[in-house]
Amino acid sequence: MSRLPVLAVPCCEPGRGGGHLVRCVTLVRDLRSLGREAYLFIARNNEIADRLIAETHFDTSWIIKNSFDPDSAPGASYPGTSAAFSIARNGWECVILDNFQTQTEEFSRWEKIAPLIGIDEGGPCRNKFNFLIDILPGITRHAAPPNISDPSLLPLPEKTGQQRSRTNGTPLKVLVSFGQEDSAGLGLACARALADAVGKANSILDITLLSGRAAEAEQGRGFTVRANIPRLSEHLKEYDLLITHYGITAFEALYSNIPAALVSPDPYHEKLANATGFFSAGAGHASAKKLAGLLIARNAVAVNESFLDDLKKKCAALAARHNLDKKPERSLAALVNSFELHTARDCRACGAPANGKIIARYPERSFRQCPSCGVISMDRLTPPPVEYAKDYFFDFYKKQYGKTYIEDFPNLVNMGAKRIARLKKLLPRNSDNSSDSSNSGSTHENAKPKPRLFDIGCAYGAFLVAARDAGFSPLGIDPAEDAVEYVRGQLGLEAYHGIFPRDKPPAENKSENKPSNKYDAITLWYVIEHFPDCAAALAEIKHTLKPGGILAFATPSYTGISGRASIRDFLEHSPADHWTIWPATARQQALKKAGFTIKKTVSTGHHPERFPLPGKNAPPKKGALYAILLAASKIFSLGDTFEVYAKRK
Repeated sequence: MSRLPVLAVPCCEPGRGGGHLVRCVTLVRDLRSLGREAYLFIARNNEIADRLIAETHFDTSWIIKNSFDPDSAPGASYPGTSAAFSIARNGWECVILDNFQTQTEEFSRWEKIAPLIGIDEGGPCRNKFNFLIDILPGITRHAAPPNISDPSLLPLPEKTGQQRSRTNGTPLKVLVSFGQEDSAGLGLACARALADAVGKANSILDITLLSGRAAEAEQGRGFTVRANIPRLSEHLKEYDLLITHYGITAFEALYSNIPAALVSPDPYHEKLANATGFFSAGAGHASAKKLAGLLIARNAVAVNESFLDDLKKKCAALAARHNLDKKPERSLAALVNSFELHTARDCRACGAPANGKIIARYPERSFRQCPSCGVISMDRLTPPPVEYAKDYFFDFYKKQYGKTYIEDFPNLVNMGAKRIARLKKLLPRNSDNSSDSSNSGSTHENAKPKPRLFDIGCAYGAFLVAARDAGFSPLGIDPAEDAVEYVRGQLGLEAYHGIFPRDKPPAENKSENKPSNKYDAITLWYVIEHFPDCAAALAEIKHTLKPGGILAFATPSYTGISGRASIRDFLEHSPADHWTIWPATARQQALKKAGFTIKKTVSTGHHPERFPLPGKNAPPKKGALYAILLAASKIFSLGDTFEVYAKRK
């Protein structure tokens, strides 16, 4: 099956340098080398972008160059080709924005196109991205942590080496680089400050200024000016010291075992440098002179080796902290290529536009709360690693409950009997024949037909047994073939292998419009959270139920004591295949929207020991404190799971 292409969108605004563009160029090229279709989007003409693309020999047929507005310009063509390519909804697997700070208007345009992945995103829309990858550490991102944080995902040099060994009398080779634009003019300021510090003793330093802005007249004033060094990261190892600002080049130097001293163009970059652990002389031109004073001994005839040694140690420790002291395990392209995104544009439970903020992120998934119904939906970078087979009901079940499903079967039947009793009380009288079937005077001719129950996710049939014993005619469906075979062979009950709602009940397939083929009750015990499209499943359940029929289900709740104590911990430990997590309230907006009226909710899964402070001091399942906390949990519906009984309108 062919995969949709990836679109990378770099920041090309004047004053933002070329790092974002270089990173996206590398990403697209590396994805292409992995056999993945990928393209680069350039939003506007930009001389620096054009020059960098030319210098990297990037294939221009991989570029979409357009003043893009997805509302008014749904298509664009690739330069160098005659084929038009639609930039349209569902045309891309994902759009990767390496944008520095994405503003609301631009975000609203891109989110109509595909799921959005932000790289080092620092704008007001950070909490709205489907997924975030932070490569460079930030200063405010702890309040909105990313899915993945890894500086080793930088486009690092292919070759590194030991630091250059300097002998006595050998000049210190210094590279001064502040990016292609260097709008603050710090590169020239630093080069001049160093040259002035050594004066006539210019054999102490061998200074190279890398700058596209430096005037040719500066040549020969104690330093060499170069407009560009192609593939700069590969040449860093040729120098003894890098002077730059906070950014990609500084981290590339760490990986290349080259000490980096920073001078910041503004207070923001200074905060970044200090928060990350780099040495920085400060912000502005005055800091260039300060750095020169630290690097050159007071007598101006030698390098301050003590300062240089301390800088080397600081950078080595920083490299180890950010995993830049060894070869990276993966590249950004390899990471992106491994993604198989499972996202939803709308709330998975009620179908409302998914305009809520992400409330928690983890390496493989993000959680977003619907402002309409309150249900939390999960998005995943990769498919959930769960298969519903025999091991799920034995090894996985035993790990969670201490015994296998079959060993726990009698207890599950008893639990099912309690649920079926609640359900029967809500059924219309003409659907419940339990009293009629118990009358000794009833005959086969005048006995009412048994109410029909459809159990979705029936497993090994414990609830089907309880339903049969309560006078129902039950049918089950389960994705595990072993479970279905057990229900049929060992229990003698009806069940079929499949996944609802794709695989509808057999009678529904034959004559889905006849009321006699509809069910009096449909149950899902810890199943509803497994539907990626819960809204569609609820619609099909409504169609399969008789008017007035009962929908009953149990599911985890984030409004229980565990979720209230720490929603982040609760979501982090939520199973990988739980696409929705519900609030345990009687006002289930998702159910109302689907055409159901809530008749009863039951708080279950009470854990007094999970109360943040007193619970830790309560002896397990005994003692007065445990009893008090258990009572409080039940009174205030603080169970970590709950049951819902709703009637079809």
